[in-house]
Amino acid sequence: MTIAATLAIVLPALVMLGLGWLVPVLRAPGGSRWGQALAAIAVFSLGFYFFGQYGLDRAGTLELELNQSLAAEYQSLRDSARVLASDAGVNLIENGDNLWDVDDYQRPLALVRGSGELDSEATDRQVEARRGFLGNAMRGNWVSGLVLLLFIGLGYGQRVWRTVVEHRDAYLYVTPAMLGMLLLVMFPFAYGVALSFTDMTLFNENLPLRDLWVGLKNYVDILGDFNVARRTEEGWIFNYKNFYWTFYITICWTVFNVLIGVSIGLVLALALNTKGLRGKSIYRILLILPWAVPNYITALTWRGMFHQQFGVINQAIQMFGGEPVAWFDGVFPSFITGLATNGWLSFPFMMVVILGGLQSISADMYEAARVEGATRWQQFRHITLPLLKPTLIPAIIISVVWTFNMFNIIFLVSGGEPGGANEILITQAYKLAFEQYRYAYAAAYSVVIFLILLTYGVFQNKMSKATENVA
Repeated sequence: MTIAATLAIVLPALVMLGLGWLVPVLRAPGGSRWGQALAAIAVFSLGFYFFGQYGLDRAGTLELELNQSLAAEYQSLRDSARVLASDAGVNLIENGDNLWDVDDYQRPLALVRGSGELDSEATDRQVEARRGFLGNAMRGNWVSGLVLLLFIGLGYGQRVWRTVVEHRDAYLYVTPAMLGMLLLVMFPFAYGVALSFTDMTLFNENLPLRDLWVGLKNYVDILGDFNVARRTEEGWIFNYKNFYWTFYITICWTVFNVLIGVSIGLVLALALNTKGLRGKSIYRILLILPWAVPNYITALTWRGMFHQQFGVINQAIQMFGGEPVAWFDGVFPSFITGLATNGWLSFPFMMVVILGGLQSISADMYEAARVEGATRWQQFRHITLPLLKPTLIPAIIISVVWTFNMFNIIFLVSGGEPGGANEILITQAYKLAFEQYRYAYAAAYSVVIFLILLTYGVFQNKMSKATENVA
């Protein structure tokens, strides 16, 4: 191990010295920085390869020597126990199973047989498994080192450092926020992405990473299952646990909720923007109240209102001669309960945003339109809507993201009932993680949700050109 440790310290220094020697050579007339980069990659990769091979061989040799010494120690202890038992005149009962021969996770290794001999096949398997694990780790280190080498060698590191020094006061002020983002956002996100490539559950979380690693299997299981519905003699049967069904419900949930919020918010904003409206301040306060109340309180209140026996909505239906509705027993009625609740929560935000946009439109434009004989509809279509677009588009983008991930309403009002038919992606991911304890599968589910929203945001920005003038 002394030689390996020495090489681990000396070899990187030799690589850097070699790269430093190559730089002036390659900076001769006609040389390019990409030529330097290729030479640096070659030198670094070659050195890393030989060092890695040596390290793997050395690790395998040490593993074998450790197992041999363990077997010899076991034989020595067994012989000593036999001598002591013979001297004491007692019978020594020898158990053929070596219960102590386990790994860190209490799994039997079976490296040493009951006779004290070393099992060569089991030892070879362990050495190969260890070499494979270390090989994967070294390949990851090689990629990381290569990225760092190119980042520094191509001048990006110097450029970043120069920028930090030049604007050090600004970076000093934002450092606490950046650290908070790294610890509370970026690290959990990176951990979730890494977790999505494993098969971790509540029952195997103590296993080593090499036993949990499944690669893209979770993503294949999520995106490759097209068993959404099948036809039977009794009609169509839908698989409510299928990703594409949940995705369809999520899209419907998002589209209808945003339409409700924008429509009601636009109508109320136009009404509040009317000149001469009495009690305008009171109306504004009352209409903002649904947004001011915490949404979990609103969700529980609306759930009680939809109760089949004691809910005020069914009581109102009965007052007009109707029959009480089991709101949470059917797919469509249960979906309606979520729409009603979230619509109540979403319209105040849109109303406030649109009202601000309306008040920024000059009254002279409407006056000129009236002089030209434009009707109210023509004024709304050709003046109000176009001038509201810069305000409305970002609000719709934010509303879509909020609604797409509106966990509280689905979870607290309908619970995704009946049978998970009205789950949206975020509630399904939660239940996969904290009810079914499939942590890795839920992490992959969350990554898919992130990619969907990222794709939507990029597409929406390009289509609306909302960021065209931002520089």
